Amino acid sequence: MTEKETTRTSQWGFLEFDPMLLVRDVAKRWLLILLVVALVSMSAFVYGTVSYKPNYQTSITYVTYTRSSSASVYSNLNSATAVASVFEELLNSSLLQGKILAESGLDVFDGTITARVVPETNLLNVTVAGHNPRSVFLVARAIVENHESVTYQV
Repeated sequence: MTEKETTRTSQWGFLEFDPMLLVRDVAKRWLLILLVVALVSMSAFVYGTVSYKPNYQTSITYVTYTRSSSASVYSNLNSATAVASVFEELLNSSLLQGKILAESGLDVFDGTITARVVPETNLLNVTVAGHNPRSVFLVARAIVENHESVTYQV
């Protein structure tokens, strides 16, 4: 560098960049860099292991229809929408929940149960989700076996 360039870099506070100096510094501290990378990797693994909670779900599909012999497709679609809202309320009612828990042999179920109508059809999709696969299966099976006793009047 010329003297003019040297004074200009020192005047502005810039340092000279030498790639060989950088390579030598990295080579001297390779063990420290390796330890930092290992520490970050282990921390990420432990965090992922501790914070991960699997979510299991199963779904049941029902076909809704009206009991009258002269029912049209349009009335079946309307009844599916009406039944979905009522069925979800029934699933969350204490009567059906008590039957479900008694049938499945569980003390408490910490998952969710939702009912939705498949758009433009008379199909009702019930989804049971939770963190324990066994309890999700038992609750879904209990819904299938006991829903008729509560929903027959609907």
